[in-house]
Amino acid sequence: MTARITEFDTSSSQTVLVVTDDVETATLWVSLFEQKGWLIVSESSAHALQTSRLLTPWLVLVDVKIAHAERLALCRGLKSVNRGALLMLVPLNQQEIAESYEAGVDECIVQPVNAAFVLVKVMSWMVRLQLLGSNNFALEAFI
Repeated sequence: MTARITEFDTSSSQTVLVVTDDVETATLWVSLFEQKGWLIVSESSAHALQTSRLLTPWLVLVDVKIAHAERLALCRGLKSVNRGALLMLVPLNQQEIAESYEAGVDECIVQPVNAAFVLVKVMSWMVRLQLLGSNNFALEAFI
């Protein structure tokens, strides 16, 4: 899967990076989020870190079906190169959820989940980020 970038300028847009290895899932998230006027970039887990470095997204949504240890490593890497919010879809497993938060995930969304619920969660985070200082990502002031 390659990055999908629309005609928007990433320096001024509210960019969301969707990390998924499934084309159908990528299409779902991209179509939902583009309706909100955000720049949406979809990337595979293999290229997510590089894309995150280049784009500095406001928010990263991780929806990958890879081994838990690989998901944690991916999240640690994403958090190390990005100051935006990091949301991850996870199975209902308390240990995995706790480890995800320890790896830098800002919010775990338990699967199975309704797409509308994920949209509301992402919208909520985008509003918070906008209120906290748009591209300056003032989240670290609260950590």
